[in-house]
Amino acid sequence: MQDKRTLLRAAICGAVLSVVGWFALGSADALTITPFSSDNWVAGPNNSWALPKSADDQPGVFFLDIPISGLTPSPNWYTMLDTDGSVGDIITFGNLNFSGPGGSGLPIIRFFSDSGLQFFTPGSFFPPDPIGNLCTETRLDGCVAGFSLTLDDGSILHIQVASDGDVGFFDPFGLGIDSSDQIRFTVGPSTLVPEPGTLPLLLTALAAGGFGLLWREGACRFRA
Repeated sequence: MQDKRTLLRAAICGAVLSVVGWFALGSADALTITPFSSDNWVAGPNNSWALPKSADDQPGVFFLDIPISGLTPSPNWYTMLDTDGSVGDIITFGNLNFSGPGGSGLPIIRFFSDSGLQFFTPGSFFPPDPIGNLCTETRLDGCVAGFSLTLDDGSILHIQVASDGDVGFFDPFGLGIDSSDQIRFTVGPSTLVPEPGTLPLLLTALAAGGFGLLWREGACRFRA
């Protein structure tokens, strides 16, 4: 009975470290998002920013320190439509080759709003037409939508954007600011997972190596 318990504890120790190792392989590097020339945009918690209704429609410019992967066609752009169907906001993304923090090829997200649309020119860095429209505003609720980008480290960057309607207090991401626009960034886990055929070998190696390490450290040593 004691031998069975010992074997069970050994299996648990190895399995636990295997799972930890498995998720560590899929974890994303830390992503730093730096606002640039976005003085009117107010920072909130959890990588969120808001453009107050009282501020000018200055474009929001946000630099990333991890490039956007080639898996995502870029540079590119999305629209957000006003209640009348006209373009009210534009969201662009891409590794653009111009001077700025970090040098050329800098990954950047930009949020153009209302009168700030004059600063965006399609057909130069960007395709003449957008990928699509993210949402259409309603008078009461505005619109909230999102899209995702794959980064070079295999992680997924989820970008949520919001644009206000015509009436009411607008603060979908909880910054405590009556906003005309808001943006929030969230990094998800890596999409780089081993091929199914390599999974048993990977787990076996992790289990053996993990158990050996724990045994050496005394965490999984057992006495009769």
